[in-house]
Amino acid sequence: MGAEPDRACVVGTPPRELAVPPVADRGHGLATGSGVIVAVIDTGVADHPRLGGVVPGADLVTPDAPDPLRDCDGHGTVVAGVIAARPSEQDALVGIAPGARIVSVRQSSAHYRSPAGPGAAGAQREGSGTLGGLARAIHEALDQGARVINASVVACVEPRRAAGMDTGSLDEALARAEAEGAVVVAAAGNASADCPPGSVVYPGHAETVLTVTALADEHRLADYSVAAGPGSLAAPGTVAVGLDPGGAGLATGVTDPESGTARGFEGTSFAAPVVSGLAAALIERHPEASPALLRAHLRQAAQPPHGAVDAHQVLGHLHVPESARAGGGAGGVDAGAAGAGGGAGTADGGRGASSSGEDGERIAAPVPADTSVTGRAAAVGVGILAILALSGLVVGLAVGGRR
Repeated sequence: MGAEPDRACVVGTPPRELAVPPVADRGHGLATGSGVIVAVIDTGVADHPRLGGVVPGADLVTPDAPDPLRDCDGHGTVVAGVIAARPSEQDALVGIAPGARIVSVRQSSAHYRSPAGPGAAGAQREGSGTLGGLARAIHEALDQGARVINASVVACVEPRRAAGMDTGSLDEALARAEAEGAVVVAAAGNASADCPPGSVVYPGHAETVLTVTALADEHRLADYSVAAGPGSLAAPGTVAVGLDPGGAGLATGVTDPESGTARGFEGTSFAAPVVSGLAAALIERHPEASPALLRAHLRQAAQPPHGAVDAHQVLGHLHVPESARAGGGAGGVDAGAAGAGGGAGTADGGRGASSSGEDGERIAAPVPADTSVTGRAAAVGVGILAILALSGLVVGLAVGGRR
């Protein structure tokens, strides 16, 4: 049994009606991500019945009493639902890749205190919510066979401190992902006093990471979304209804029982899994494609001015040359890679990382995104993709949610 949290877990807010706004065709006739393993590095993913059986990957928050299927923050479950929520006759909610298999890697939580320190056997372990912990989480995901890794938990560091940071372990983990054929997708982060324009976002600092900003509508980035530079993609940042992290139903938001603070699902955290779902569907159709080729295809399919992606364009014809097949490392052309994640970044919930200047740089723990549940709809156009996030998820966290 997992360790109990230091602070009570959030509680989902059920929708007033069971009905979920219908969504447009997401290309499920072309692919559903069937058989593709998607790792969600986040606050844990509840084994919600609409996720088809979540694989308990690893728990870096309470490793001595692991429980990766517990989501006290109400974030990772919502992210996973955007990617792979199964359809139901009771409502219209469905993920972008409902055939994908979700692996939970619990890497951060605001409801536990878990600093780096001696492990059960006396060995030094990485604390949750650090760059070193994020690197380990990526390795755990790869050990589970993930072909897509979604990191909506990100860190924001000012350029002066970032220049002196040792990111070797994180870069090594990302290099392994590239070599083993896994596509890494990360939230761009949300602007705040702790993460102003010009900041460096992790793991979006790497050219091999697809960084995703949030759209307010078909033509505008959300005001809270940090611009991620050339090569970034964009998806809606608001979800009306998502999977309840504490039950079998749906939720329009979550409430912290201690503070009474309620928040809706909004932020770059939930734009990222839209792209992760599309990547999973694309891999189902082209399992031999390398990460570099898949990134290039996604970027080439993106629509100006912000990089929104249409599901049918993404899932259309993709030629896979022999040199760009998975397992060949960084082979293949990675169009638009320069600057992908090289722009500003933010710790996804509006909280920035502390600045120790070491590999253990703290990633902000999830914090409430909004003081009240937002009702902004996610179905704002941008072809099919703009409606993809309507599946119902986008939580605010130090992880991609808006304050």
